[in-house]
Amino acid sequence: MTAIISPKLYDILVAPVRTEKAFNNHESSKYTFYVREEVTKYHVKAAVEKIFGKKVISVNMIASTTKQKGARRGRLGKRITMKKAIITLEKGMKLDEVFGS
Repeated sequence: MTAIISPKLYDILVAPVRTEKAFNNHESSKYTFYVREEVTKYHVKAAVEKIFGKKVISVNMIASTTKQKGARRGRLGKRITMKKAIITLEKGMKLDEVFGS
C-alpha cells in the first residue's frame, strides 16, 4: 500500500542540482537539491523522508544572494537568488530514482 503524499512536499524540493561537483558527492551518499527560499532544514528532511522513504542523517543549507552581472549595452543584469540543500543519507543508501546513478 502506498502512502498518500501531500503536494506541498513536492513544492519544497524544486530540482536536483546536476553539476560535476554534486555528482562526485553521490559516492558518500550526499545529494544536492535546489529548494524554495523560505524552507528550513526540517522541512527538507521531512520532504525527503516522506517522498523517497530514505533515512536522512543531516541537511546543510547554502543560500546565495542576488549579485550584479556584467553590463551589456549599458544594462546591468542580476543573478537570481537561490537556495541549495545538501542532504546526507545513511551509509550505503542511494537516490537512484532522481539521479539515475
